[in-house]
Amino acid sequence: MELTIDLRTQSELWHVLDLHQARLSAAAVDRLGAAVLAAGCREPLSGRAVSPAELVAGDGWREGLLAGGISSRVRAVMRCMEVAIEAAALASPRIYAAEGLTPFALAMRGRFARFVGTEYSDDVQRLDWMFPIPFADLQALPYPDGRFDLVSTNEVLEHVPSIDRALAELCRVLRPGGWHFGTVP
Repeated sequence: MELTIDLRTQSELWHVLDLHQARLSAAAVDRLGAAVLAAGCREPLSGRAVSPAELVAGDGWREGLLAGGISSRVRAVMRCMEVAIEAAALASPRIYAAEGLTPFALAMRGRFARFVGTEYSDDVQRLDWMFPIPFADLQALPYPDGRFDLVSTNEVLEHVPSIDRALAELCRVLRPGGWHFGTVP
């Protein structure tokens, strides 16, 4: 089952939740998770078939169904990116992610030549250890305006001092009509 709905307001979210109560119930999600564990799944963007033997259930469906270190939540982000790339017919998209060392970042770097993933730390020794992974502060990104087709922030916006400045920077580096995909806890 795939349920993809663009939402623009919180009231639209509540409306969708009301419309799809049965499909989004805990029992329905449990059935879906069990079916994925039994049958496997497809990894978005690469198209790789993930066999049931590769999947690890994990503590919950959001962070579980791990395969190669990539969770169901991250595969959902990858699926949204896949849809956007196909819809815009982007042959070689420019993608920025606020992560440079995760399994997601490594998969993206291997798939997209123009992928840039960064890390953040205010610890000089950690920055030195991470080299050559680029450093970037989401509140003051070092990239020119309108450079990226897609931006991804997975489980990071809740850590920045000013979410408003971070979102303004992400909008600044996105090209007009570009997409921001992100998750928060």
